[in-house]
Amino acid sequence: MAEDISLTIEADEPPSETVIAAFTYPGMGGMIACNYLIEELDLEQTGYVQADGLPALAPFENGRPYHPTRLHSRSDLDVTVLTSELPVPLHATEVFGRELLDWILDHDIDEVAILLGVSGLRNVGSSDEIHYVASPDYTERRLQTADFAPLAGGFFDGITASLVSRAIDTPLRAGVLVTPTRTHGIDPDASLRLVEAVNELYELDANVDRLRRFATEIRDHYEQLMQRTQHQDQTREWNLGYM
Repeated sequence: MAEDISLTIEADEPPSETVIAAFTYPGMGGMIACNYLIEELDLEQTGYVQADGLPALAPFENGRPYHPTRLHSRSDLDVTVLTSELPVPLHATEVFGRELLDWILDHDIDEVAILLGVSGLRNVGSSDEIHYVASPDYTERRLQTADFAPLAGGFFDGITASLVSRAIDTPLRAGVLVTPTRTHGIDPDASLRLVEAVNELYELDANVDRLRRFATEIRDHYEQLMQRTQHQDQTREWNLGYM
């Protein structure tokens, strides 16, 4: 049952006031973008999330396992990057998102930006644009001068929906940066657009020259992860239409 799910979040140091997050979706646009930011900005792991009651996932790299949901920061940078490679079944995303948001609010985080690539994005002007869904205070603070277009209508599902819908009634500034992505396989171009968007909004100055090579190097890892998510009942999360 969903209520049997619980999160334990361990952190060596407090998170920054701003969190940039990515979760597991086809195309892995947001995930690749966040992992590229971690490497390019030389962020260090400062915490992790242990999810009890969900199917276990033990990713590894160079023979060493690591937690699928992790926090990365740097002492001189006011940004914490949260990545979750854990495929969360749709029925469990409400609890996962609720507990994650409770932790965010308890730690005085002011702002969350979720990076998201969506396949089959409809009625958008161009396939190489950044779109957004954001709370009014996020829009006012970050998007006044950005050349990004609001999504006209539709809805989110899953973890993104749980976080965004609950943030509406809190002081948390919340924004979802969305770009079209391929239906099959990873999409480095989508990740590139998201990194450039984050650079613009948060003045991170992450060099994007290596991103396509970075995406190619980790292609096998994320394509295997995508295959795993397709067996979860969360698959309809990214198949929903946008108007």
